[in-house]
Amino acid sequence: NKHINRGTPCEDASCTLSRNGVSVVCVADGAGGSKYTHARFGAKCAVDCIANLLCDHFDAFYFENRESISRSLLVTAVHSSMADLLVEHELDGLERLSCTLLFVAVKGDLVLAGHIGDGLICRVSSHGVSPLTLPANGENASSTYFITFPNAQEYLRFIRTTTDETHAFVLMTDGVEEMVYDSSTQLVRPVVARLAELA
Repeated sequence: NKHINRGTPCEDASCTLSRNGVSVVCVADGAGGSKYTHARFGAKCAVDCIANLLCDHFDAFYFENRESISRSLLVTAVHSSMADLLVEHELDGLERLSCTLLFVAVKGDLVLAGHIGDGLICRVSSHGVSPLTLPANGENASSTYFITFPNAQEYLRFIRTTTDETHAFVLMTDGVEEMVYDSSTQLVRPVVARLAELA
């Protein structure tokens, strides 16, 4: 509603992709504010880059024992993709493209997930709804971490797990997260399971 009322573009982006036996879903929340002039383009670039990367190289990331290598490769890939946007839009730096990033990739019963910034990734199973990753805010509640940071790999949470009894993974930006997640108890409202069921 905020974007509609102000006549401004939505900075969020999402992407789903299935290829090579891998299914990926990504969500990015483009940063709002006057210095993040092209955040919507950064968000779209980030989700497309990660979806393609994980569909083509899932095994390499899943079986790489050095997590720091995986995190660094993911961030470098996004930054490299965004470099083209810097030229195309004549921008003075990656900060203009700032966004958070959440992703889940599934191959068989293997799961890769990643998250930088606020928002939430939940796992829905027969036992209910539980957070897989939690929101991460910066120095205060209104700030967060972006994939465009020079040291973004330090803030990127990278998870290797299995599906087990999981029915669905739900990814949400902070706008939805604030409505369904209680940070004091780390509990997620059951409506998330219902939404996953409807989907």
